[in-house]
Amino acid sequence: MAAVDLAKSLQEELSCSVCMEYFVDPVTLSCGHSFCRLCLLGCWEEAEESFSCPECRGACELKDFQTNQRLGKLAVIGKQLRPHLLQSPAEEELCGRHQQALKLFYLDQIVSKEIKSRFIFQSKCQELLHRLWEKMGEVQTVLAAEKKNSEILKEEMHNWRWNFMSEFEKMHRFLDEELDLQLRNLEKDEQENLHKLRQNEEDLIQQSGTLRARITELEETLQRRSVELSVSVLQQWPKATFLELSSCWVTGMREMLCKYEVDITLDPNTASPYLIVSQDRRSVRFIETPQDVPDHQDRFDNCASVLGSPVFTSGRHYWEVEVGDKPEWELAVCYESRSRKSNAPVFPGDIFSLMAFQSPNRGNLWIGFPLTQLSVKHSIRRLGVFLDYEAGVISFYNVTEKCLIHSFLPVHFSGPLRPVFSPRLMYDGRNEGPLTICPVSDHDLRHY
Repeated sequence: MAAVDLAKSLQEELSCSVCMEYFVDPVTLSCGHSFCRLCLLGCWEEAEESFSCPECRGACELKDFQTNQRLGKLAVIGKQLRPHLLQSPAEEELCGRHQQALKLFYLDQIVSKEIKSRFIFQSKCQELLHRLWEKMGEVQTVLAAEKKNSEILKEEMHNWRWNFMSEFEKMHRFLDEELDLQLRNLEKDEQENLHKLRQNEEDLIQQSGTLRARITELEETLQRRSVELSVSVLQQWPKATFLELSSCWVTGMREMLCKYEVDITLDPNTASPYLIVSQDRRSVRFIETPQDVPDHQDRFDNCASVLGSPVFTSGRHYWEVEVGDKPEWELAVCYESRSRKSNAPVFPGDIFSLMAFQSPNRGNLWIGFPLTQLSVKHSIRRLGVFLDYEAGVISFYNVTEKCLIHSFLPVHFSGPLRPVFSPRLMYDGRNEGPLTICPVSDHDLRHY
C-alpha cells in the first residue's frame, strides 16, 4: 500500500492543476507553480489585459515563464510507471531475470527504446512549440505596439487636419475683412477723386470760356492795330491740377508672403569677374579691377551679375534684398538655361527684370524684357521678390514703402528658374554699395 500511496503522490506532483493530467511541455512561472504550456496559454487567452497564475492568482508577464524540461521528463516517466505502481502485490509482475517484483531500480529496463525515442521526439516537438509560442508572443507584442502607434497617428492627423482648417478659416475671414476694408477705402478715394475731377472740369470749362472771350477780344484788337503780346497775358490764368493715385497695400500681405520665405545664397561660380561675393554668400558688390577667375559657360562675362541658389522648379518663394542708397541696381528672375555670355541674344520672356536708375528724390524703374519704364514717388531701400511657379507669377514689392511695384502678367514657365543679382557699375565714386540678401525676420512685421 505504501507503494500505491507513493505512486499517487508522485502522480499529483507530476500533474497539471488545470487539466489534471500528467504534464505535457511543462512551464514554470515566477511564483513557482508549473502548468502545461497549452493549458497556461489557454487560460491567458481569456484574459483581456493582465495575466495571472491560475493557481495562486499572482500577476505575471506574458513572457515570464521558463520551460521545465526536467519536470517534463519526470512526467513522462511517471506516466509509464503508473500502471505498475498501482498494481496490488498479488498482481505485481515478476522480473524474468531476477524473479522479483519490479522495483524502481529497474526503471532503465522498463523504459524501452521505443519509449525513449518517443520521449526524444516529444521533447523536440515541445522545444519547437516553445519557440513558436515565443515567436507568437513577440508578434503579439509588436502588433499591440503597431495598433497603439496607429491610434496615435490617427489622433495626430486629426489634430493636424483641424489645425489646418482652423488656420485657413482664420485667413479667409482675415482676407474677407481686409477686402471689405480696402473696397470701402477705394470707394471713398473714388468719390473724392471724382469730386476733384468734376471740380477740375468745371474750372477748365470756365477757363476755356474766359480764354475764348480773350481770344475774341485780341482778334478784334489785331484787326485795329498791331499788339505786342507778353508772356504775362498767359501766365495770369491758373493751371489745371492733375491727380496721382497711390499704390494700395493690403494690411498683413507681407506677413502672408513671409510664409514662403526661402533661404537664398549667391553662387560665386556664376559671378562676373567684376563682382566680389561675401564669404557668407549673401552680399555682392562691384569692383573696378576684374578678378583672375576661371572662365567657363556658367560665369557671366557680359554684365556685372551673379545667380542665386537654389533652383526653382515648383512652389511659392519669397526673398528680400537690401539695396540701400544705391542709385542703380538690378534684380531679376531668369531661366537657368539662359546664356551668360556677351554674344548671346536676349529674347522677351528669357528674364523677368527690375532695374533702377534713381535720383535723390524720385526713382526711375525699368521692367523687362522688353524694357518698359515705371515712375515711382519714393526711393527704394529694400525690395521683396515673390515667385509662384505654378501660377506663373513674379512680383516685386517696395518693402520700405509697403506697396507693390510691379507684377508680371502670368506666364507658363518652361524650365527651372534662378534669382539674378546685379549691383551694376560704379562711376565717379557713386553706386559702390553692395546688394545684400536679408532674412525677412530682420524687418519688424508689426508695421505691415
